[in-house]
Amino acid sequence: MATRPLRGSPQITQAWGVRDSAYRKGYHTGVDYGVAQNTAVVSPGNGTVIQVGDGRAASDGRGFFMIIQTDDGVTHHLYHLNRWHVGGGRVSEGQ
Repeated sequence: MATRPLRGSPQITQAWGVRDSAYRKGYHTGVDYGVAQNTAVVSPGNGTVIQVGDGRAASDGRGFFMIIQTDDGVTHHLYHLNRWHVGGGRVSEGQ
């Protein structure tokens, strides 16, 4: 089972499923955590980095991002990063 992508117990600032017409699907499709800039984000499980990218364009809004597919088949989209330290391949939980 995957863990959170952050160490400790960060405050959730926007929960999954919050309805708002500003969202493309009409509801928030992620979980946002309120953490300080440069807080380490870690892999929520053993898996493979399937994409890293730069979504800083205003039309994108993801910031630097990483998508990890954990071994249980769940895809984790980690958005609003200010940088990343891996470019692909296998990762371990907590890395």
